[in-house]
Amino acid sequence: MDRNLFLAVGLSVLIYMGWFKFIEKRYPVAQPRAVPAASQPGAPSGPNAAPNGEPPIAVTVGGVALAVQPMGAGLASFQYPDASKTVDLVYSRGSALLSTFPELKFRQVGGAAFEAELPSGVKVLKEFRIDGPD
Repeated sequence: MDRNLFLAVGLSVLIYMGWFKFIEKRYPVAQPRAVPAASQPGAPSGPNAAPNGEPPIAVTVGGVALAVQPMGAGLASFQYPDASKTVDLVYSRGSALLSTFPELKFRQVGGAAFEAELPSGVKVLKEFRIDGPD
């Protein structure tokens, strides 16, 4: 019984290792692109500036003020009106929250909808919606 158990475990390990090697060769891991340092010319000048120096796009959705960076359409600011004051829910400055395709420049196509085009010609649409409690 112990011999069969060890044989089954060993065979399972070999199958898993072979599967992962097959997947690694078929779908290689993309290497991250270099991000320019803050000391280089053209670096962000303000706390909400995009990496290419462009200011974020101001949008209001459902009473919430958003600042969306053009590169990646990520949130630079999310200001929620509280009972007594406005609270900014984006903690980190210099990086965008919910950024997708950071190498693409998105343009506003209406309201809180942003669009960009991949090099392959595929269009990416990103829309921010704020739904209240039902």
